[in-house]
Amino acid sequence: MVFEKDQNNEGEARLKSWVLNPHEARASIAKMILIDELPFRFVENVGFRLMMSVYSPALNMPSRTTIARDIYQLYVDERVKLKEYLLHACQRVCTTTDTWTSFQRINYMCITARFIDNDWKLRKKILNFCAISSHKGDDIAFVLGKCLEDWGLASKLYTVTVDNAASNNTAYTALISEFKQHGHYLFSGGDLLHVRCVAHILNLVVWDGLKVVGKSVKRVRGAVRFIRQCHSTLQRFYECAVTEKIESKASLSLDVPTRWNSTYKMLSTALVYEHAFTRYSKRYPHYNVDLAKDDEADRPPNSNDWKQVKHLVVFLEVFYNITLRLSGTLYVTSNLLFFEIVAIHNMFKRLEQVVEAIDVNDDDDSGEIEEITFRVTNFKEIAKKMMMKYDKYYCTPEKMNPVVYIAPIFDPRYKLVGLEISLCDLFGDVQGSVIALKVKEKVEALFDEYWQLYKPSTPQGGQSSGAQVEVESRSVSSGAISYAQELRKKLKGPDGGRGIIKIELQKYLNEGLEEGEVGDEVLGWWKVHGPRYLSVTYEFC
Repeated sequence: MVFEKDQNNEGEARLKSWVLNPHEARASIAKMILIDELPFRFVENVGFRLMMSVYSPALNMPSRTTIARDIYQLYVDERVKLKEYLLHACQRVCTTTDTWTSFQRINYMCITARFIDNDWKLRKKILNFCAISSHKGDDIAFVLGKCLEDWGLASKLYTVTVDNAASNNTAYTALISEFKQHGHYLFSGGDLLHVRCVAHILNLVVWDGLKVVGKSVKRVRGAVRFIRQCHSTLQRFYECAVTEKIESKASLSLDVPTRWNSTYKMLSTALVYEHAFTRYSKRYPHYNVDLAKDDEADRPPNSNDWKQVKHLVVFLEVFYNITLRLSGTLYVTSNLLFFEIVAIHNMFKRLEQVVEAIDVNDDDDSGEIEEITFRVTNFKEIAKKMMMKYDKYYCTPEKMNPVVYIAPIFDPRYKLVGLEISLCDLFGDVQGSVIALKVKEKVEALFDEYWQLYKPSTPQGGQSSGAQVEVESRSVSSGAISYAQELRKKLKGPDGGRGIIKIELQKYLNEGLEEGEVGDEVLGWWKVHGPRYLSVTYEFC
């Protein structure tokens, strides 16, 4: 007998007879191995078997070989369920790929599908994690295409998001050729398929800025590593912080040099304790001696190093916050991407104006002028390197996937009006207005493609010939009915009704902007308000 919560009376429990189900028990053990990432041999551990012999003496404990078979069967069953779910729960699928090489020199690729389900929820499912023969574009395209075919998603593919490796350009071309050969439909002939990963682009931009003050960053890293090396050193350091009246409770963190976001966290925290580092250097001379032996740091950070780091953090904070906003997995981010691109451009533009506005008098030898000169020079150098990398991907509209422009239109807070203003901020009033007009045309063309693919089928059957004769024999009302039917045919026109259906798109664009708090719930807004734009579709189909 076991206690079970009563579904009808929350909080209450009732006795229920229980019989051991070996299949359910083994399935739960398999899930435990997967969820907790345990080795298969865990089921043969003496302690685990002892515990299970007490809790369930009748259960015949599986071996590592048996549990491996159970886990594989669990995978097969879940794959069937997921395939069925994808067949009915999504209309279009966006995929992302990530490739890398392990320490064993084996090439791997992970393929992830993202889609909006029938309940207007953003979903993410890993389709495949597999070894590939190489990082060449043809191999990537072959594995990706085969994976989508196996899952029945080849005909539903919308975009593929990849990093900026040259091989991905080859993969993109090969995938389009393969899909067209097999008759799979791609929107705009495949122009929308290839999406460059914005997180990877931001990463490249930031690293170019880090290189400018790389030596100063290494010195700060060496100082943080020294302070964190043991508890007593850290305790003495915090005593120096108290003496300097630093009230922050933030803990010094050491970064992972290959991850710039961790470098930003390390630098921003270290800056809070800048004066504590200085006091520690004066109070404990061995600090300077030990850091001088560090090949990477070569010496403790001085005032100029701290100034350079402070300038760098100004940029890193902007990119860090943008990366956080665009890395959400529970809400769509495509509607935010273009605005973040404009925000970065405006940041560089404002910085350029500030630098030009500072008129440094070379004849003045005061310390203040020297400080301004140093600050401007560093800001210029960091901004120049970052801007060069940024321009490589975003300086012209042709370098961006049209989806970057189209997605913001379907955010009810901005629509086409907000997009046009942003385009003018980015490219100037004249070019921005021209691009906005082209984007509108692109949206209408895309709307036509959707209409052709997903328009409701015309009801089959209809009235019998006898019923038609009866209707035609009616007197006054028959003329009105016949005219109404003919009028509807005329309104539909030779394009099958697309012209009238476009009213729905215009209706959305022409309505006022959403003033309520939408936030990250853009999909929630469409779930509620979407039916308002379907009346014409229902009327004429």
